Amino acid sequence: MSDIFPQTPGLSRWREARLQAIFRKEELASLRFLAWLRTGTLALVALWLLSLVSAYRVEHLVSCALFAGLGWVYYALSRRGRGRPWYSVLFPVIDALIVLDNLLPIMPWNAPSVPLPILLRFGSFSFLFVPLALMAFLYSPWRTLWSAVAAALAWSAAVLYILSEPGAFGQTSLMLQMTEDPRRFLATILNPNFVSLTTVESDIFMLLLVGSLLSVVVWRTRGLVRRQIVVERNRAQLARYFSPNLIDELQEVKEPLGPGRTQRVAVLFADIVEFTRMSERLPPEQVMELLRSFDRRMARVVFAHRGTLDKYIGDAVMATFGTPRAGPEDALNALRTARAMIDELARWNAKRVARGAVPIRIGIGVHYGIAVLGDIGDERRLEFAVIGDAVNVASRIERLTRALGCDILASQDLVDAARAEAADAAEAALAGFGVDRPRKLRGRREPVILWAYGKHPATETATGAP
Repeated sequence: MSDIFPQTPGLSRWREARLQAIFRKEELASLRFLAWLRTGTLALVALWLLSLVSAYRVEHLVSCALFAGLGWVYYALSRRGRGRPWYSVLFPVIDALIVLDNLLPIMPWNAPSVPLPILLRFGSFSFLFVPLALMAFLYSPWRTLWSAVAAALAWSAAVLYILSEPGAFGQTSLMLQMTEDPRRFLATILNPNFVSLTTVESDIFMLLLVGSLLSVVVWRTRGLVRRQIVVERNRAQLARYFSPNLIDELQEVKEPLGPGRTQRVAVLFADIVEFTRMSERLPPEQVMELLRSFDRRMARVVFAHRGTLDKYIGDAVMATFGTPRAGPEDALNALRTARAMIDELARWNAKRVARGAVPIRIGIGVHYGIAVLGDIGDERRLEFAVIGDAVNVASRIERLTRALGCDILASQDLVDAARAEAADAAEAALAGFGVDRPRKLRGRREPVILWAYGKHPATETATGAP
């Protein structure tokens, strides 16, 4: 199997083993397809030969049936073996011998009563390209090239056998003889025992050339498959952190994240309320399943709004908007994500209650401000990080949702940025929000005006916003 799809750099052992198993399955499917293709091709060739040749009809049919059946034998043996088995080397030789025996009846049991060199003048050589073309469907460069070499060796052996017949002779300098001595030239080519060695050499050269070109094409195809595996692996890795619609853009850049820089971003924290108390009453496997389900649902909402999943922090999720590059509606997308998370939670809770589980609540804090972006770590492991004041404020706003008894708290900076991006869309996203009085946050000198969504007794209507 490894000869067709060698190991792909950058893949872990278990993933490599999984891919090899998939490729093994595809190889067998290709062999089965090749067996059917050989059967169909040889049926057409048999009809073609029968329309051209009136003699040896039984021999033609038997040879074609044998050639087609050989493909099924190859498929059956491949289902039981791996790697480069002996039949991978032997079968191309048998293919060439079957074709030659069908086209050049030179064996004693079917030799014609005419000089054997005559048999080389009917274009029989071109049929050797059929097994070569069929072998390319296995997507193995070495098998394709060996098929060409085996056919060239078989043809050369047949020509040498014909030249060993009494009276047979070969010549290469026909073009020079045609210009210097036309009569001798005509006498030579009309001699039934004559073999044009120039033609034989050209045929063998073209067969090897086409075989080499086909093997290069197959090698390139294999390379594309390997590169596609790496691309999909990288895409899957990026999909763990970035919105799918940003992955293609990131893959086009050699260093998409780059060194540290400051940038305005929207930061969102979503945390399960009273998770510690809830987890104390559940078995460990149910706790993990709860977290996986929560993380999966929240990540799906973040990605749907062009957000970046920065990290999972226990029972909390941190998402950023405007990373690694700023977008036209980063603040608005963060606000929409917060609303969509509450809606997703309501649907999830309906399912949980229906099966007798306890509903959960989350608190969401959203802020828009300056953050520092860049890679952190060392050469062995790098991580894209978003740190700074915007992250700290968003985290403290999220914690405040418990004290205020609301589902979402958004800073005035976020609301202002969302309105600046798209006023009408921002007002629609703010439906149901109310303005809270300025709140003092730890580490901040100036109080922060907050917008609250959900149950909150001090909340006013959104129309009274400053």
